[in-house]
This record gives sequence, structure tokens and C-alpha cells, in this order.
Amino acid sequence: MQFSDFCDYVCENISEYLPDCNDVEATLKDTKKNNGVELRSLCVRDEDLKEYGSNIYLEYYYREYMEKMNIESIMEEIAEEYRISRAKIFETGLNANDFTDPDLERIVPRLVNYDKNKDMLENCPYIKYQDLAITFRLVGRVTERDMMSVLVDNRMLDKIGMQPQELYHIALENYNRIFPPTFMSLGSVLSGLIGDMPDFMMDDEPEKSVYVLTNKQSINGATTMLSNDMMEQAAKELGGNFFVLPSSCHEVLLVPESFAREADDLASMVYEINRAVVDEMDFLSDTVYRYDAETRVLTMVNPPESLTKDLEETRSAELELYDEERKFDDLEDPPFKKSR
Repeated sequence: MQFSDFCDYVCENISEYLPDCNDVEATLKDTKKNNGVELRSLCVRDEDLKEYGSNIYLEYYYREYMEKMNIESIMEEIAEEYRISRAKIFETGLNANDFTDPDLERIVPRLVNYDKNKDMLENCPYIKYQDLAITFRLVGRVTERDMMSVLVDNRMLDKIGMQPQELYHIALENYNRIFPPTFMSLGSVLSGLIGDMPDFMMDDEPEKSVYVLTNKQSINGATTMLSNDMMEQAAKELGGNFFVLPSSCHEVLLVPESFAREADDLASMVYEINRAVVDEMDFLSDTVYRYDAETRVLTMVNPPESLTKDLEETRSAELELYDEERKFDDLEDPPFKKSR
């Protein structure tokens, strides 16, 4: 079966694999995700889930089908995913308001690639940051392993009645509370993921030469680099300046400046890993950043060509944001500081 035929088959027959659910309804829809990636999802609901439909993305199951060529086992797996999702909804007591009511205590920031998400950014509040964009998510449910959230769009921002810069401070505090930051040595864990560490990143204590910055859930953990407290803590732990390597939208790697021979080597490694290992939907950036421990400023080491021409304009805009946010001296200092 071609992918479209596979999706149609699943949609038409999934109810037969859910005899324990009453009045099962299933529809297909295309959903745009991070970086403009479009996925085909099966939206399933039953009589007991009147407010909700559980979205099950079918690309993964189609790949599995092409490997196994056993449609029965694939249908059973899809049905089981729906049962698990259904149970979680009942367990957490979610309702429709959890994803429509703009509760300020549940809004968190998220870092995404600017160029790859331009279409999405037209319809939602965001703040330009380096070659990235800070967007906002309304969290409905979060556990140690997963999260249910929706994008804060322009209509929701109108209900909130704030400018993105004002919302940012509240959202970052929420992020640190809901997604506690973590900072640890990468060591053998990274070696197991991407193979042997490059020589230029190694010293006599290789397990301490690279660190990972993320959050407890490892969900959208790259956003942690917006936390001034965590970046300052990392600088103390690493002994000064360090490079930030965007491993994915879920984490960034920190490399002490003294351990990296050439920034170009780091940039080449990031580029290669992004294409060999990182899923397109999890991609954050090919840019390497440098954190100056003295000035507490993060700058781009190898800005994308698309930013080279208007880099000064970008920096000027960030400075304007920083000046505007001096009103919030009683809150955490924002990361918008002009590069020196």
C-alpha cells in the first residue's frame, strides 16, 4: 500500500480493533509541526471522549508496516496507543478549557528555528533571538516523559492582553518551575549516541569536557539556554567562557572554550550531526554560540548566511527589547543583550 492508501485503511478499520470503546469515530488530518514538518494524523474519539480526539501520527506506523508487511499487528499497535492516550486523559482529568483558557501560570517559552518556522510565526506572538524565535506554549499536561500543549496564537494573546516582551518574563519563570533545568556531564552517554568524541573536544578528563543543558523531562530543553541563572552556573562549572552547540530542540551541548581548538570544527560537527542524527522536526540550528562569562552575553559564532546582511539590524532590535525590559528589574534579567 502507498502511504495514502495505508492512512485510509487505518481510518476506515480502526473501530474494529477497539471493541472495548463505544461509537468510535476516526478522521484524518494533516498537522503542521515544528520546522514546517507536516504529519498525517489519525484523530480518534469515542462516546466517552466527547471533548477530545486523540491524535496518532501515522508516518511511524507506515514505516513499521513497510518493514513487517503485517497490517494486523500494526492496527493492534495503533489501537493500543489510543487506549493508552485515552487512559491518560481520564487519569489527568483534562478538559477542553485546559487548551483554550490562557492561564498565565501554564504558559512557557519555547525556542524554535526562525527561518524554518516563518509561516507559523505569522500567526503567533514571538520574540526574535539570534537566529531563533521564542514562541509560547500553553501546557495542558506534563509528566516526566511527555507533555500536551498548544501554541499560544495571536487570538490567545489578545485575550491575555500583554505584549510578547511582558509575557516572556512570566513564561520563563513558569518554565523553570514546570520544567526544572538540568545541567550534567555528557560523558559516555553522548558517546553511546553519536560514537567516539572528536579529538579536539577531549582532554585528560573526557567525561568533563562536554556537558548537556536541558530540563528534567528532556522536552524542548534547549529553551533552558534562555535562563541567565543556569548559564551563569554553567560558566562557573566550566571555568569561564563556553560554546553552545544546538544538539536539538530538546537539549544543547556546552563545551568549555579551552577544550575546543577551533570554532569552525564545532560548527562542522553540529552541521554533520544535525543531518545524520537529528530528526527534521527536532532541528534547532546549525549555529554555534559563544557565551562570555564576564559580560554574560551569548553571541553567534557562525551566523547563517541569511542573517549576515542584517546582523546589525538584528542586534539593534535585541538591544531595543533589552532597554524596554529594564522596567522589569524585579524579575530575572532577560537574555537580550547587545553583543560586544
